[in-house]
Amino acid sequence: MKSSRLYAVLAAVIFFAVTIETADAQNTATPADVRRSMNAALERTVRADFMTYTLREEVERRQRTASQHYVPLDFTVQHIGDKTVMRAEFDVPPLWLDRAMFVRTEAMQTCARLVVNGREAGEITCRMQEEFDITPFFTDGPNRVEIRATGIYGADARPQAYVFSQPMVRIEDFLVTVVPQDSIHRGRHDTLVVKLMLRNGYNFPEPTNVGYDIYDPNNRLQNYDFRDMRIPGAITGGRDTIEFRELMYGRPTHLWSAEHPALYTMTLIVRQGRRPTEYIPIRIGFGKTEFAAGRLIRNDRPVEINAARYAAAADRRTTADELARLKRAGINTILLSAPQPYWFYDLTDELGIYVFDSPSTGCDERCRREHARPERNANDPAVIGPYIYRARAMFARNRNRPSVVGWSLGEEHGNGYNLYQTYRWLREADPARPVIYNGAAGEWNSDMPPIQAVDAHEVLSRTPAPAPARAAQNARR
Repeated sequence: MKSSRLYAVLAAVIFFAVTIETADAQNTATPADVRRSMNAALERTVRADFMTYTLREEVERRQRTASQHYVPLDFTVQHIGDKTVMRAEFDVPPLWLDRAMFVRTEAMQTCARLVVNGREAGEITCRMQEEFDITPFFTDGPNRVEIRATGIYGADARPQAYVFSQPMVRIEDFLVTVVPQDSIHRGRHDTLVVKLMLRNGYNFPEPTNVGYDIYDPNNRLQNYDFRDMRIPGAITGGRDTIEFRELMYGRPTHLWSAEHPALYTMTLIVRQGRRPTEYIPIRIGFGKTEFAAGRLIRNDRPVEINAARYAAAADRRTTADELARLKRAGINTILLSAPQPYWFYDLTDELGIYVFDSPSTGCDERCRREHARPERNANDPAVIGPYIYRARAMFARNRNRPSVVGWSLGEEHGNGYNLYQTYRWLREADPARPVIYNGAAGEWNSDMPPIQAVDAHEVLSRTPAPAPARAAQNARR
């Protein structure tokens, strides 16, 4: 079963299980309004954040910029009336012919529209990473990408975005988990589960060979497996899934925790005619996260949370420095209020810092118009769609991250119907990790009591910077 469809079905069932009567009486949303909002949220494609490579040598460099299929966009800013238009141009490399093409934008501080070669490609949600399939819009030679936003934004607000391509027969998404047998035999009988969602962009079925290899933290090969499959053509759906299960018997696993952030390196591989056509590298951490009696549990041990509120700095190097200083000061958990760049999560995985990820709720256009009373949006069923979409996107993007130990419903902005439904969706999608909301005020849509967190910058002001050698090591991509 395709995981994205499973999540959509779960969300729909959960949503209609609770009536709209719980909403504030001042809201006048009809059932049709609510269905339209929900359907729009469930139709949008969400998946993990990864980079694709053609050569194993590129993978080993562990830099997205090393990929032949990555092109950063350099935007110029133009003001037209009360709107801001940000434009960038790129030439399609010859290696990209007969490939699918995508644009990813990092979090922007406004809602906007993406236009490719004069054609509408989609809507960019405020403070969310977005991905758009632009395969139908690009042309050979120069291509123009525009981000059109309402309001005036300076040149220093240029968005961070890039174009990348994948083979027409490709990995669309993946889920990697480890299932411990029990607490006594853990590390000797754990089961590695790898689920791959495959996509075929051609009209007719394509035979392919897919698999993975995995190396432990000491760079020793632990396992590899490949299987042949035939992916249906695009005219009949163009998707299929495959699952690998490997018993890690007799191979003691290094468990990931904040104290011991042991990372395994896995590479997902697609081959056609036995020739590798796609490599996708990921870092995974073995172990499990749970919650019980309002406490976070990692690898069967309660976690004493020492939290800070923090957002990534403008670049990876500065963020690596700040996170290392926070950890030296005793901070082991970061509470987010919005999604962060992919390299922020790379750093928390590597350094061993727990993260409660956040979908930046309450930031849609209607909320921006009613910014004086954002709490109304939390209880307005007409905007349930943006809440569910943000939760889905956050979950799909970072569900494979070992450092993400829980999900947050966002900054405090009241409570009500939409936050109840977002909590229910996340709880069904991920029964293991806790869902928290410090604005629950004792209501049922938070699995833990409010987490007390200090301001990270206050801690940083009292913590000296690390030695240059250590800072450089942490900042390595």
